[in-house]
Parts: sequence; C-alpha cells; structure tokens
Amino acid sequence: LYALLLLVVALLYRRLSHDPAPRPPSLSAPSRRIVGRISALFAVDAVGGGFLTSASLSWFFFDRFGAGEGAIALLFVGARVLNAVSHLGAAWLAKRIGLVNTMVFTHIPAGLLLVTVAYAPNFEIAALLFLASISHLLGSVGLRRPTPAPLSPTTSWLAPLRPVTA
Repeated sequence: LYALLLLVVALLYRRLSHDPAPRPPSLSAPSRRIVGRISALFAVDAVGGGFLTSASLSWFFFDRFGAGEGAIALLFVGARVLNAVSHLGAAWLAKRIGLVNTMVFTHIPAGLLLVTVAYAPNFEIAALLFLASISHLLGSVGLRRPTPAPLSPTTSWLAPLRPVTA
C-alpha cells in the first residue's frame, strides 16, 4: 500500500510545471532589518522551546516529584485543554493591544512561570505553575504551540513590499 501511495505521489509530481517560480518581490532595507531582528527572536524562541518536549517534561515531573503516569497524563490533558480554550482569550487580547504586543507580553510571563516550575516544592504547585505557563494568554511556552499561523499576520505589516525592478 505504501509503495502504491508513493507511486501516486510520483505521478502527481510529474504533472507539475518545470517553469521556475516567479521571483518574489524584494524588501526595502528597513524592512530587511526588521525582518532579520524578528526572525532572530523567533529562532531563539523556537530553539528554546524545542528542548521542552512533552517527553522531557514528563520525565522531569516523574524524576523530580515522583509523579505517577496518571497524574502526568491528567496534567498534559489539562494543559492541552487550557491551551485550546485560551486561544480565544489571546484573540481578544490581540484585538486590543496588537498581535506583536500580545506575543511579546504573554511570552515573558509564561517563560518566567515555566522557570519557577523547577523550583516548586511539590508536584501540585509545579503543576499549577506549569498550567499557568501553558495558557496561551501567558504564552503557551511549555508545549509546542502552533506559532506559524499567528506569525504570518504578525509579520506581514513589518515588511512593506517594494516593487521588483528587473
């Protein structure tokens, strides 16, 4: 079955045009500088958040606090539900203070709350701090969050396009 699916994909690729894609419009110098700086910020965020996988956090809660599998599972279910619900709050906040401000001002407290999880005296307090940091209103730092979708409208105003001159 897998080989058949690969054959179908190969046939579909053969139907694609061999013409090169049109050259994208270039950015002005100030826009390139802004895009470069915000890209660096996103890269640091992605690298830092990439180390916080569900597996590593589960191991941390088990190793540090002796939490059982059931408690960790409930914690992650709660975190996912809270994250999903809190996107509504993030949308409301973004309408009032803007997309970039929402992202920046929610990631900072979320990161700080996530750091405090390591210093919590017991699992219950660590779980509450973790859930607070997961909330998208507080940045959703602990679990991999779907950042690419909000970033497109966030960055689109940063880079006014300049007409391409041949």
